[in-house]
Amino acid sequence: MAGMHRKIIGVLQGWFFSARLRAHGWLGLPAQTPREREIFRTLFTLLAVSGKLRVFEWGCGLSTTYYAGFLTKMGNDFEWHALDNNRAWHERVKGLIETHQFGSRVHLHLEEFAPFWEKPGWGSIPPPCGAFAPTAEAGGPTWISREGWAESLTS
Repeated sequence: MAGMHRKIIGVLQGWFFSARLRAHGWLGLPAQTPREREIFRTLFTLLAVSGKLRVFEWGCGLSTTYYAGFLTKMGNDFEWHALDNNRAWHERVKGLIETHQFGSRVHLHLEEFAPFWEKPGWGSIPPPCGAFAPTAEAGGPTWISREGWAESLTS
């Protein structure tokens, strides 16, 4: 019974997350909480004070256009490079960059390769939210939490 309960919760979480991503897309917001967006806006504002801001983003998307728009609106000089591995998504974001006329400041790069969750040993879907960093343990691939990953950086 507990296994069925976990499956139902997982499906509901997936639906909620998908709906939230669609809503963010309609609003032109990155897949981040309001607090996370506030942190990034503050960070970019503070870093831009010292001159031209150069950003590298692993994975392009609505965060690319959102923060490029934010920096433009604030009058900051910046150069943004975003790398993605999915051609269809890359082209979609490229269209957004052209629509917003960020071309001279935002540069998209494409390097096609399979996402890690499609590689052998990872299963067919990404892990649930909150678990994002793959690690190889003696028993095979596992996931560590954001907190665990952060702790591993300091130890």
